[in-house]
Amino acid sequence: MKENGTRFGFISTYNDTVFLKIVEQGHKYDLLYSEPVPHHHSVVKGGVGCQLSQISVRLAILFLLYRASHEDDRSWHVDTSLFTGA
Repeated sequence: MKENGTRFGFISTYNDTVFLKIVEQGHKYDLLYSEPVPHHHSVVKGGVGCQLSQISVRLAILFLLYRASHEDDRSWHVDTSLFTGA
């Protein structure tokens, strides 16, 4: 991460994902990391008029990677009609 100039990252295995952040304090670097997130966890978004109720952590990471690598924000999106309220 330091070599590539990125502050955020993640490590993902078949079972878990750990999110990383590098914090610079003067000439010292600290690596912060999350608790492991199991593969079966999901991100839940609710609210009035929102049909999307769950999305897997892996699909959320794929979406973020794709959006970060493309300037056109209309090029890929999650079709909310595929999801129903939980």
